[in-house]
Order: sequence, then C-alpha cells, then structure tokens
Amino acid sequence: MSSHNDQSSKTYYTSKFGSIKKLSNTNYAIWKGDVTVILQVMGAYTIVNGEEDEPAAGNTAAARTATADYQKRRAYAILAIRFSCTDKAAIYVNGLSI
Repeated sequence: MSSHNDQSSKTYYTSKFGSIKKLSNTNYAIWKGDVTVILQVMGAYTIVNGEEDEPAAGNTAAARTATADYQKRRAYAILAIRFSCTDKAAIYVNGLSI
C-alpha cells in the first residue's frame, strides 16, 4: 500500500526552492509558469533561456569561482526540470543539455 508521501512525490516536485505540480500531458502552461519561478529563485533562469553563457575559463580565483557558480546553477536547473516531470513527460527531457 502506498503512503500519501509516495503519491505526493509522483505528482509534486519539492525542493528547497519550492514545490510545484509535475509536468503531465494536461498542465504545461501552469507547469511552465511554476518551473520558471523555481528557476528564477535558484538563479538559473537566465541560463535556461539562453541569456547567460558560461563564463570564460580563466586561471584566477574569481574566474574559477564564477565558473563553479554557473555550473552549480546549471546543474540545479537540469535537476529541477527533469524531476518536475512525471515519468511519462520525462522521456522528452532525459539527457537534457542546457
């Protein structure tokens, strides 16, 4: 018998940045708005929409920090998009590369 939390995890994506209903075949418009807010809160929306490119590689501490920060936000974005999809919708984002 499934618990309420098992069922909830199948329909909702929850992270420290918020909780949204997962993408299904009937809720794209609402999901897009919700996931956009999650991505904005995590500082990754400009990466996803192509406004922000990865910083140029450099050998200074500042360059390494900027690159590490970008890569962390990019990874958060991929995680949020992938895991905010139902299993049926996830087939369209598996292997997502931003």
